[in-house]
Amino acid sequence: SNLPFFDIPEGITRIGDSAFTDCDSFTSLTIPEGVEYIGDDAFRSIPITSVTIPSTVTYMGSDVFVFCDELKNVTMHTSTIEGMEDYLGTSKTLTYVHVIGDAPQVDTDVFGHTNEDFIVFYDEGTSGWEQPLWRKYIIEIWGKDYSEKTGICGENLIWTIKDGTLTISGTGAMDSYSEGTAPRYYYR
Repeated sequence: SNLPFFDIPEGITRIGDSAFTDCDSFTSLTIPEGVEYIGDDAFRSIPITSVTIPSTVTYMGSDVFVFCDELKNVTMHTSTIEGMEDYLGTSKTLTYVHVIGDAPQVDTDVFGHTNEDFIVFYDEGTSGWEQPLWRKYIIEIWGKDYSEKTGICGENLIWTIKDGTLTISGTGAMDSYSEGTAPRYYYR
């Protein structure tokens, strides 16, 4: 209960269901290349802030990071996302996922976030990413300098504030202020 970090040793290929559930002193976690399987709730309720999932992971169970209320960012590969049973189970603190590879070919809500500012970053030169949204998520190129603020303000609407100018693009009804997604909510 007093371990601030745990480095999973090389040679481990499988992390079982609930393996690290409630290890509430963890602030750092390293998952090495070679791990292929991560079970349901494997890292449930641990206070890590970021994690990189190696390219060797081809299966992830449900709610792997559920109740990880400090988690801000995840880096993972397309092949891992395509091998996910369900969603990451993350909380409203998740601000981005960096996907390495082409856009995943999945039909599920793989990230399971509740943060209105959530962004999926992808690498320049990869394919299948359709601006400005991919599977309802705002997407941006990894490493590009973004001095603007962007958000979702309706089912198919995106707002952007850049250099003091508000731009709304897309189609459909706009959310109200009370829904917490209107641009005014962030700039009142």
